[in-house]
Amino acid sequence: MRALALLALALLSAPTLATAPGPMTPGDATGTWRGFITRQDTGTRHVVTLTLKDNAVPGKVIGGIDYPGLGCGGQLIAVTTQDRTLVVREKLRYGLDRCAPDTLLYLTPGDPNTLDYAVYTPRTTLKDAPTEADINGRGVLKRAR
Repeated sequence: MRALALLALALLSAPTLATAPGPMTPGDATGTWRGFITRQDTGTRHVVTLTLKDNAVPGKVIGGIDYPGLGCGGQLIAVTTQDRTLVVREKLRYGLDRCAPDTLLYLTPGDPNTLDYAVYTPRTTLKDAPTEADINGRGVLKRAR
């Protein structure tokens, strides 16, 4: 019994090891996000609102997106995670004449209340690592709820 008590005391007094952040879990980005993105080619800013659910199953709808000033929006389909970045395919359902209907978004949590947003041109595939030249727009979104 004494050995068990000493073992418990040793475990309780042992220093704890800090763990490095692991790959992003869907919960890191769950919620509604709003902010501005800037188009790289024109420098114009657009408001974006996106909502992410906690069900990142590749090929399944994980949320929705809306660009109110452009009059377009649609669904977000989970693709994969790369390090702490959630990759989703943007499948627009309305305003197809005003926005690219099928692009990849790379969403990376900053602090608990920000989400870095980068949209890549339709030619980008997961086999090709996107480069700065592939970026079509970027911004930082803030957690709305």
